[in-house]
Amino acid sequence: MNLLTVSLLLAAASSADATQAEKMLALLSAPPGARSQRVDAVLAAHGTDLVVGQQNISRRVTREQYAEVLRAFAQGREPRLEPADAGERARKGVDGLLKDVRPSLKWGAENAAVLRERLSAIERLDLLTRARETAARFLPDPVPLSPRVFVVAGGRAGAAALDGGEIYFDVLAASYHAVAGTLAHYPTPDEQVEFVAHEVHHQGLGRILDDRRARLRLDSRGAKALDLLSSLDMEGSASYLINGHRDIEAMSKDPQFSEGLAHSGELIGLARATLRRVLDEGLAGDAYDAAIAPMLGSGWHAAGAAMFAAIDRDGGLDAVMRAVRDPRGLLAAYDAAVMKSGGPAPSGGDAALSARLARLGD
Repeated sequence: MNLLTVSLLLAAASSADATQAEKMLALLSAPPGARSQRVDAVLAAHGTDLVVGQQNISRRVTREQYAEVLRAFAQGREPRLEPADAGERARKGVDGLLKDVRPSLKWGAENAAVLRERLSAIERLDLLTRARETAARFLPDPVPLSPRVFVVAGGRAGAAALDGGEIYFDVLAASYHAVAGTLAHYPTPDEQVEFVAHEVHHQGLGRILDDRRARLRLDSRGAKALDLLSSLDMEGSASYLINGHRDIEAMSKDPQFSEGLAHSGELIGLARATLRRVLDEGLAGDAYDAAIAPMLGSGWHAAGAAMFAAIDRDGGLDAVMRAVRDPRGLLAAYDAAVMKSGGPAPSGGDAALSARLARLGD
């Protein structure tokens, strides 16, 4: 293999696949009468599978529902949507399609030239290489990082990590969130790298946590509790270390975190109460989904970031990494850090729960 071939392969490996975003832009920029014929091309793009997959992480959205939103937009009519079932996740799914995806398509059609310029800038940016380097700096152990990065348009989240090592950055969602005020501004190139690095961090940390989980003896209740702790760990650590630059005060002024951080104490209390119910009552299914509904959006990110910020103030980055490595001890480490900073000691019940969680699966 000659040097030119190696260089070309490396360039391809570090580039992002923007096929779906290109097809969505063709739909958005088409005259109204020509939009319907472009819907199938968007639906056929692999990036659309990722967009729908992200919405099913904490909600329930069918591919048919997403297709109906696109077809209704193309035809200039109201989408005909009903929840896929009677559960909380399905209700939230329709809510997201109508309140996030649908208005973003309208904005995208009115600002197609802006989106084209932004997509072209992303395609010139080496997102993957820079994001991988950033994520690696904030993982507690070395782990192979080999994600595939896609640029998409038309989802709810500005970025997401999916199964199979696939990550996306959504140029339309990020643009619309900036206009809607849920982002302070459209992400700069450095912030775009951080968006993707956040998701690469999830993949790397997910591998570390999976290896630890495989060594534990967990019943169904313990496994569910560890899932919740892992959500706090993954979202909180990536948000605090990568997007927040270890500066919780700056994060509190960022619209994507400000509301959650303003209620971080309540969210941490909700996490404790839910963990207790999971362990003591076997809370699961729709009841579990309803209990954690306030954590959707940035709730996991804010609660986890607040916990890691307290741990950081007390013990620095080494202490943070110990908690990141094993989320079972996250609440105990947080409680200890709060007390050392002069805050209140946990109640006897909360202290007992933290100790119980730290021994999960032993």
